Amino acid sequence: VFGNLQSKLMQREIPYRVILPTSYGSAKVKYPVLYLLHGLFGSCDNWLNNTKINEYSESFEAIIVMVEGGDGWYSDSQKVFSNKIKKYINIRMFY
Repeated sequence: VFGNLQSKLMQREIPYRVILPTSYGSAKVKYPVLYLLHGLFGSCDNWLNNTKINEYSESFEAIIVMVEGGDGWYSDSQKVFSNKIKKYINIRMFY
């Protein structure tokens, strides 16, 4: 799944990528979720373009979420008010 989420906190669209298990939607199962964060100068597409994550994901039943973190080390900016990636990720992923 490729998409963009409009974030009020970040005041912009945030790209994301999700790989769903093949059985997703056909069974009422709670799947574990694996969050993959990209490195500096990367993007959420790095996992899809530079690894075999699609192939690896076929061997286990989990939801894999790849979020866009920009180049800010997944931390909030002290200078750019709308760059609150740490807070954004904490809100979206862990609550």
